[in-house]
Order: sequence, then structure tokens, then C-alpha cells
Amino acid sequence: MKQQFLLFFLLLYWLTLPAFSQVLPLRNYSTENGLASSQVNAIIQDKSGYLWFGCTGGVSRFNGQHFDTFREIDGLPHESCLQLFEDTEGHVWAVTLRGMAWFDNATGTFHSSGPAGEVIQACAAGNRIYAIFKGRGLIEGGIGAEWKNLPFSLPGDLNGIFSVHSIPYVASESRGLIRIGNKPENILEMQGITGLRKDQGILLWSRSRTWKFSPEQKQLTQLGTVLSAGQQIHSVEQMPDGTLWVGTNTGLFRFKGNKYSFYDEQNGLPGIPVWTTFLDRDGEMWFGTNHGVSKLSSSDIVVYDTHAGMFANSIVCFHVDSDSGEVWIGSTGGLYTISSSAKLHRLPIPYFQQYAAWAIIRSKIGEHWIGTEGGGLVRMNGKNLHFIRKKDGLAGDTVTDVVEGENGILYVACKEGFSALKGREIQTYSMANGLPISYVRCLLPLPNGHILLATLGSGVVEFDGKTFHQVTPKDKRVEAVYDMVIFQNKLWLSTNYGVVSFDGKDLHLFSTETGLPNPSTTVLLPVSDHEIWVGTDGGAALLDTTKQRVSRILTIDEGLPGNEFTTHNALAKDKQGNIWFGLFGGAARIQPSPSPQWDNPNKPGIVLKQLQYRFNGKDYSLIHPADSSITIPYGARGLTFFFDVIWFRNEHSIRIEHKLEGVDDTWVRVSNKQQIQARYTNVPAGNFPFKVRVSAFAGSSQSFETSLISIAIPTPFWQNPISLVLIFLLIAVGIWLMVWWRVRYLKKETEKLNRIVREKTMQVEEANRTLAEKNIQLQVMAETDFLTGLYNRRYFIRSLKKALGLLSRGKGGGTLSLILLDVDHFKDVNDNQGHDIGDLILIHLAKLLRGACRETDLIARFGGEEFIILLPGTKARGAVKLAEKIRTIIASTPLVTDSSEKTDITVSCGISWISTPLKVTNNSATMLIKKADINLYKAKNQGRDCVVPGPDSSFSV
Repeated sequence: MKQQFLLFFLLLYWLTLPAFSQVLPLRNYSTENGLASSQVNAIIQDKSGYLWFGCTGGVSRFNGQHFDTFREIDGLPHESCLQLFEDTEGHVWAVTLRGMAWFDNATGTFHSSGPAGEVIQACAAGNRIYAIFKGRGLIEGGIGAEWKNLPFSLPGDLNGIFSVHSIPYVASESRGLIRIGNKPENILEMQGITGLRKDQGILLWSRSRTWKFSPEQKQLTQLGTVLSAGQQIHSVEQMPDGTLWVGTNTGLFRFKGNKYSFYDEQNGLPGIPVWTTFLDRDGEMWFGTNHGVSKLSSSDIVVYDTHAGMFANSIVCFHVDSDSGEVWIGSTGGLYTISSSAKLHRLPIPYFQQYAAWAIIRSKIGEHWIGTEGGGLVRMNGKNLHFIRKKDGLAGDTVTDVVEGENGILYVACKEGFSALKGREIQTYSMANGLPISYVRCLLPLPNGHILLATLGSGVVEFDGKTFHQVTPKDKRVEAVYDMVIFQNKLWLSTNYGVVSFDGKDLHLFSTETGLPNPSTTVLLPVSDHEIWVGTDGGAALLDTTKQRVSRILTIDEGLPGNEFTTHNALAKDKQGNIWFGLFGGAARIQPSPSPQWDNPNKPGIVLKQLQYRFNGKDYSLIHPADSSITIPYGARGLTFFFDVIWFRNEHSIRIEHKLEGVDDTWVRVSNKQQIQARYTNVPAGNFPFKVRVSAFAGSSQSFETSLISIAIPTPFWQNPISLVLIFLLIAVGIWLMVWWRVRYLKKETEKLNRIVREKTMQVEEANRTLAEKNIQLQVMAETDFLTGLYNRRYFIRSLKKALGLLSRGKGGGTLSLILLDVDHFKDVNDNQGHDIGDLILIHLAKLLRGACRETDLIARFGGEEFIILLPGTKARGAVKLAEKIRTIIASTPLVTDSSEKTDITVSCGISWISTPLKVTNNSATMLIKKADINLYKAKNQGRDCVVPGPDSSFSV
């Protein structure tokens, strides 16, 4: 029990210890970002503005957006690069463990130069390269030149070289500084020099000291202080304001006047040792370590994160005590205070570690009220805490904001509603009693005692103490409001679409088009009569309402611990005028006045890396074209520009646009800044400058444009005016000749065709006549019996169905009859007298039937010796009468053959008939014939040579 108490006491004591708050605001780059390897030994900036990093795993070139990495496969003698420098021609040289190589912009590769071996250090002086080789001393040479030793002896302990005014200086650990001319001159005798660098003179350092030496005055000045035992200097850099940065094996020193600061992994550095320090042209400091390269973006930003003793990565809210000036910080790791002397203190209250504070206020009677995420509302009076939760009547346990009205009422916004506290009384409002939506994000008291509520889903609502009234119009841009302030007599709102100002009538939107780094805004803080800080998901932006543009942007590239703001209480202004930012990543304090580097920043560098096009099926490429104008052939396709925008601040918010003027005068915005290219499929003849415009750089609304190169496409000969006239005349003459020849040819062809047409027409007419005759013959053959000339069975049945259809529609005389007759004993005739006599009998009967019937009657040979007669409009009596007539005629008219032989013929007849009304079906014709056939067989059974209508000869359908 005692041990547990002791551990608790020690933990509590440790949590309450103040922490030193100064942390380097660094932007770190590693292999995950594309760096060649983790250990960075050297940094330079070339004439184009690229930063080059020499690493143990290769060389990387950086434009602020992406790294291009070069290794042995790209021409390096060895991937471990110890030093980088640039010669007078603009070539970047890499010094490696196995020799040196220079970078060729035309090919994008390195080329080895000089002897193989380990190089200690090298430099360019005039048009020569001087290099200290291990074991060989100092040698000189150049690109395409012979490498040779100098014609005089030098100490063997050379460990550094640089040039001043094209004169090389070498550092000897035993003899000091030596100037190399026609002969060596020892201009500074000093032992222990281990490095030197040119910087408004020459910077010298030993293992523990740093000096500045002026060759003209031969004056030596010590910089900084002597380092402790065990600390070894690797690199030194001095800024124009005199600040000295010293990289060592244990960390980084910053000396300014008589004061110094030390940084290591505990307060900002990603790792140690610090191998190299470098100041670029924009005043940014770079540090190469064992864990990548780091950029010190802004000296007016102080960061509070885990390195500063803050055990949280998300800062949720701020509160500035109006009396003490103390800054209260609510975070996901507990509640903190920062005194006016910048001491960070963690309040030993576990409740705020479990439930993060979203809102902190101090009431008029001196009590602190703290709204938490999930823990309800906490009243803090000294060390005493009182908790008010949902079970006590509060709208919800997640409190998003707390304000005190002029009437002393405490108003509380929750995710589940809205509450008003007066003494011990709690009045809660929800959608059930008038609140338009449950999620209330923040509150704003009005001078008239009313309260504005910003909601997520219903915009801004006004509460007059009893009822709710809608303030903002129905517009999707202001449905979800995260923060609101009254500024310049307008209501300013942070939304998912940007910042919206509302004058009571109209909405005005400020978004990415006006310079915001991200349209999703979280928090607002007015800081002057025309400026307002905006916290977004992409950094902080200072909005100038007079110019209606963003005048400054701060992101992780300027040293912020993160880009995304957390809540509407994550911006505050302390009594000294400092601005506090709460982000996912930590807190940052910004000085009231920006760093001088913001006043006149350099412009971004723009470099055309490559030009590609395709012509006649072949691909052509120009790498780093040096000319300001390039001529490409007419008809080239797929003209593509690859270019870099070199900028090391605000990479996230910079806007890059391009256009090929004269081809497309619209600026096209670059979406992929990692690989910037502009492609034009078809380009006509003419001269077209390729322009690039960069805006929103340096965290401001500045912009500039430049012409990278002009593309000249010669006019083809057929587009020349004289050529066009000649071509037109030739075409006109050619057309006239073609028309004349064509007319002549067509005239002859027309005559020929007319003759052929006449002949063919006659042939066709004759063929048509023959065809018509054949068709008639075919139709007769298809419809008649070839022996008797009567209609055949198929034609008869089709005609019968047609007649039945007429009857069903009330036409056709209202009735029809059928006579089906069969030759008696016809088989005997065929058997006894032969089939020839049988055929003559059938022909004889057909002739008799035609004579006995009317023209309207339809006679057909039904099959074999059977004949059938259709009698339209004839009733049963008429049919019987006609059948008897036919039977009598046939019986009385025997067949007389050529041999005068007589053959008597008799027939048997069956009759059927049909009368309206009737309904015709598919079986009507069949049934009518069947009735007649039945009666025919009755006649046969009655002795033949008779007519049988039958007792039921009618057929009703």
C-alpha cells in the first residue's frame, strides 16, 4: 500500500512539473517522402533553386514538392555522398567515397570525373575543380580536362576546402588556413581546424569551437562558445542577423548574442547527429541528420507538443484568463496552463484526461466552467469540482460550448440539445420543444440578451429566452456552421464550403478562390479592424476583408505542428497579442508581427525540365532546353511540357497554372504537383509562348507569371499566301479540265446508256408478258383439275370458306347449299373397260355439270369420281331440284365413245345446306362437306342413282 501511494505521489509530482516549452518548428522529410536515405551529409542550392541532398544512399534533388533521386545506376561512382558543390557553369558535383561526378542537365544523369578514390572535400574555383583525395592530397582538373597534382607540396592533413573570389583555401589541422595561388600561402596559423565554409568571409571550426575569418583584414573572431567535452562540430552556418547554427554529434546549437539554445530529439529534432546545416535563398534553415532532413520554417512560431511536455496530439480549446494572462489549454491528454513566462503546467485532474475539454470560460464570480466531450459540464472553484451530467437535467454529456449571458444565465451547447442554467435550475431544450435540430456546435451572446446558436444541420438560430427563430436562410452552404463571430456589423460563419459573411440579407462566400488553403473551415478569430484568422483543414489563413483575399497562410511548412484545426475554440489571442492555434498535432503560438521573411519573399523558381513531342511516328525529347525559343515541325502531336515549380514554403497551398498562349488562352490549374506536366494534342503553325503562373505562394495572395519557352511551328508551304494563290489557280484549272472531260465523257455515256436502256426495256416488256402468261397458266394449274378442267379440291375449300365468311357478316344471300355427287359403279368401269373409259366418263360428266349449273355456281372435282357443287344463295329445295336435274341429265346422256360404244352413267347425290344466322368457325366448311358426304353414302345405300337430302341435311354453325 505504501509503495502504491509512493508511486502515485511520484507520478503526480512528475505530471505537475513545468516543462521547458521551446520546440523547434521543423518540417521533416525522410525516405517516406522520397529522400535517397536517412543520413543526410550535405545540402546545397543550385542556380535554378533546386535543393540537393547528399545522403549515404544517393543524391536527392528537391523542388519543394517531390524528390528526384540519383544512385550508382544514374552515374554516381558510389551511393555514399559526402559533399555537394556547384561549379561556375552551374553543374552540381557530388563527392563520394569512390570519386566525384557532375550532373548533366541535358541527360539527367551524373558523369564521373577525376580519379577514383575517397574524396575528403572539393570545391570550384574559377573554371577549375580542386579536390582533396585521401592519400593523394590536393589535385585539380575539370570536365574534360586532365586531373593532376599541384606543382608544390602541401600538408598531408588537409580536411577542408572552399573558394573565395575564385581563389581556393584549404584547411590543415596542423598548419591552419592556406591560400592556394601560384604557390601556397599560410594566411592563418592555427591548429585543430577540421572544417571551413564561405559565409561573408570564411567560417572555421575545430571539434569544439567556431570562428569567422576575414582574409582581407586577416581578422579572426570567435563565434559562440566552446562546446563541452564529447561534443564534436560537424557543420556551421550563420544567418544574416548573426544567428549561428552549429550541428554536432549530440544535437543542434543556436547562438544569438550571448544566449544559446540547444536542440535534440527531446525538443524537435528528428534525430542526431546533425551532419550539415544550410541557409537557402529564402532564409530557411535546413538541417541534415541521421533521420532525414529538416526545415526550420519560421522563427516566430513556438510549438507545444509531446516534445514540450504536452501528453496529447490534439488541442481542442483555449481560454485566456483576463486577469493573469494565463492560457488554459484543453486537449485529448488533459488540461494545461501556460503562464505569461511560457511555463507549461499540467493540471493533475484525471477527469480531463478521460474527458477532453471542449470549452472553458471564467464566470463573473471567478468560477471556471468547463464543457467536456462525454463528461458533461464541470464547475471548477479552486480545487473543488462539481459535475453536471445528462442525468442531472443537462441536454447531453458531450458539451460543445459554454457562454455566460448578460443576465448571468449560463448557456450550454450540447450534441443532444441546448441548456440554460440559472442557479440550481436547469432548463433544457431539444427538438421536442422547439429546437430545430439537436446538434448545437457553438454559442454567441448578443447585447440584447438573446443567444445565437450555430447548429450542424439547421444553420444559425436565435433564442430569445423562450422560443427559437431561424436567422440564416435555407442554403446548403450554411446548413452546418462550426463557428460564428460578429465582425464589421456582419455575421461571419465557418462552414464546409469556406467562410460566409451574412449581412442579414445576402451571403458572401470566401473559399479557395480567395486564397483559403482548404474550403473546410472550423474556427474564426478577428485580430484587427480588417483581418480575421481562419482555421481550416489545410492550415491557418489570415483573411483581409478589405482586399477580400487571404494575405497570409500558415501550415506545417511554416512550422505548425499540424494542418487541421480541431474545434471552434481552437483559436485565441492572449494579452501580449500572440495568436494561439489548436491543431491535430499540438498547439502553436504565433507572434503578433510576422517574421521579416514574409515582407518581401523571393519568387518561386520555375524550371522547364523536358519537352516532348511526336512526329512522323517517332518520339522526340529535349531535356532542360537552354534556348528561349524552340522550333518544332508542323504536324507534331502530343506536345508535352514537364516543369518544376521550386518553392519550399506552403507547398500544400501553392497554386500552379499554365497555358500555351495563342492555342488555349485559359489558365489550366495543375492538380498533381508531384509530376507537373502540360500536354497539347494538336498545335497549329505560329509562335506560342508557354506561360506558368504561380499564386498563393509565401503564405500570401501574391502571384506572378513567367514565360518559360516559346514554341515556333513554321507555316507549311501550302499555307504561304503566294503558294495559296498558285495552288488555287492550279486547282481551278484542274477542276475546269476535269469538268470538261467529265461532261464530254458523260455525254457519250448517256447516249450509250439510252440505247442500252431502250433495248433492255423491250426485252423486259417481252419477258413481263411471257411471265404474266406463265403466271396465269400456273394459277390455272394450281386451281383446276387437269383432266376435267373443273376447279380442284383446294380451290373449292378456299371458296367455300370465303362464302361462309360472307354469310357470317350478313352477306351472300343468307344461305348456301352443297351437292356432293359420286359416279355409281365407277370402279367396275375402270376394271372392266379400262381407265381410259373412266377418264372419258369424268370429262363427260364435267361437261354435263357445266351445262346444268348456273354461272354463279362453283363446280369442282372433289377427288376420284366425286364432284361437288357450291350453290350460293340457294336453299335446300333449290339444291334438291338442281341435283335431280343433274341426275336425270346424266342418266339420260350416256357416254358415246369413238367406237360408238355407249356407256350408261348414273350418279348418287348428297345435299347439305346452311342458313343465317350463323357463327363461322374453323370447322364450318369441313362440317358442311361432311353432312353432304353422309347423305351421299345414304344415297349409295338406297340403291344409287338418287338424291338424298337426308332428314337433317341443314347445318347451323
